[in-house]
Amino acid sequence: MTAATAASAELGVSLTRRGLARHVVFVTPRAGKGERENDWAASVLAADTAVIYMGAGLAEAIRAELIGRGKPEATPLVLVESATLPEQRTLRGTLADLPALALAAGGPAVLLLGEVLRDALADRALVAIPEIRACLRRA
Repeated sequence: MTAATAASAELGVSLTRRGLARHVVFVTPRAGKGERENDWAASVLAADTAVIYMGAGLAEAIRAELIGRGKPEATPLVLVESATLPEQRTLRGTLADLPALALAAGGPAVLLLGEVLRDALADRALVAIPEIRACLRRA
């Protein structure tokens, strides 16, 4: 199970919710040593829902790149730190809030971005599906 799948299950959010999101993209803005750079932002901008791995440390650059290329500042965003682990923390906000959310996080985090997360922002309580949460805790 990927961190993105676990994080969305924990939130009770479908990354491809009917009528709202037809496609999801999984990206990382980081390029390893000797790897070529990629246009991760183009993929994020083309998708309804985006999952960004290894992005918390690049929060300022991610926000600037996406907003600079037309992504609305008010796009819902959830940062999930240490997904599936007992110390998991879920921080909610918008794309504009990303640097502050990343600063508040201290461990590895996955970023979920898109309108499918709007309900998760409105309901600050964790709305996870109980059966999925129990399964995650056993894994």
